[in-house]
Amino acid sequence: MIDYTKYITGKKEWIDMTKLLLDPVIFDSLIEHMAQPFLNKKIDKVAAIDAMGFIFGARVAEKLAVGLMLMRKGSKIGVETKTLTFTDYSKTEKSLEIATIAIKGGERILLVDEWSETGTQLKTAIKLIESSGGKVIGISCVSIDEEVKKDPIISKYMINSVL
Repeated sequence: MIDYTKYITGKKEWIDMTKLLLDPVIFDSLIEHMAQPFLNKKIDKVAAIDAMGFIFGARVAEKLAVGLMLMRKGSKIGVETKTLTFTDYSKTEKSLEIATIAIKGGERILLVDEWSETGTQLKTAIKLIESSGGKVIGISCVSIDEEVKKDPIISKYMINSVL
């Protein structure tokens, strides 16, 4: 497997993936690794978390040949939404929202994001998906901190962390 850390720069709190995204071979390989554990799972949609999750989620959805659902921060969706608020790692209150038409009851959803340091945003996304009638099948991120993987809410799902 490729050592993707060579393509990621910056401190833990402020990582930069520019080098990774600029290299089409490395980027494609990373997407393969994010999608691979879910290729034989029945997935109906990928839910991608704003903003970097959109980049990875779109490519993972393409690999899995399923639709893409955007989970936006703040009031950025122009149709009826379902919204949950949370406090992020910086102790700032934020919201995550989805269009109410985004999930049909019983759909099996793969949650995709780039990085999870505290798990708060992942847990909010899980609650939002499940309260909308979806079923979270797994979580795939470029990186998920080890403590987040142990969280009682997150640990009950299949977790794929490439780094």
